[in-house]
Order: sequence, then structure tokens, then C-alpha cells
Amino acid sequence: YFIKTKNTKHKSQSKASNKEMSGIAKTIEFINKCGVFFIATVDENEQARVRPFSLIFEKDGKIYIGMGDHKDVYKQVVAHPRIELSSFDSAAGKWIRVTGKAVRDPSPEAVAKAFEIIPDLHNIYNEKSGLKMAMFYLDELHSVISSFTNKPDILI
Repeated sequence: YFIKTKNTKHKSQSKASNKEMSGIAKTIEFINKCGVFFIATVDENEQARVRPFSLIFEKDGKIYIGMGDHKDVYKQVVAHPRIELSSFDSAAGKWIRVTGKAVRDPSPEAVAKAFEIIPDLHNIYNEKSGLKMAMFYLDELHSVISSFTNKPDILI
């Protein structure tokens, strides 16, 4: 099931016009507007795997995603850290593709930020369930917004 994210704007988004926003902020804004994005990974048999996600945020100038460390997607990201994210804005006829190398961030601050953005994560990842949230940031980042009619907009 999907968890609704808290409707919050990042400081960089609320203070800057769209023209002044960084590529990372534009990437986050586009994906958050879409509501759901997809993560593409590769499994142990080199089979592509894609699944929907909703948790994405900026922290310390990096794009972060999170997932349960008990899930297959976690094992795939650890084994093959080069991943791709994609989201589609059907109203605008635009989509984004974000590629990068996922780097694990075990800091409590990264998990706390995820819980701040999606408070319902506490219902899943807690001491009673024993489930742990794993946070990754994307390194070697590349982000492009494309459409059916315009040239690609390279954000990063």
C-alpha cells in the first residue's frame, strides 16, 4: 500500500522561484508533484525489477530514498547500487529519469527525516515490528525531465 506523504515544502523550494531552484530541488519538486515514483533495480538473476515508492527528500544537498532492510529491493540496491528512478506527470505530459549510485547512510538523522516526512512509517518501522528503515542517498547523480514535444531538460 502507499503511504501519504506529509504536504511540506522544503526550505529551498519555498524561498526560491522555479528559475532559481537547484537541480536537486527541481528533481524533488517534480517527483513530489507526481506523488509516486518508480525504482528500477536488478535482481540476483540480472532481471530488471521496478516498484513504486513515495519517500524521497533532500538532505545535505543530496537526494535520499528509503526502504525496509528486510525487502528484496534493499538486497538488490546493496548488491547493484546503480539504480534509476522515474516518475510521470500525466497532466503535463512530462517524465523524469534520475540515475545514480545508491550509497547507504546509516545515520539516525536520515531516518528521522524520513519519519518527519511520512509519520505513518512509525507504524511499520518500530521496535515492536523489529523492521528497520534503510536510507540511501544518490551519488553520481543525473536527472532529466523529458516530454513528447520538447527537448530534454537536464537538471543535474
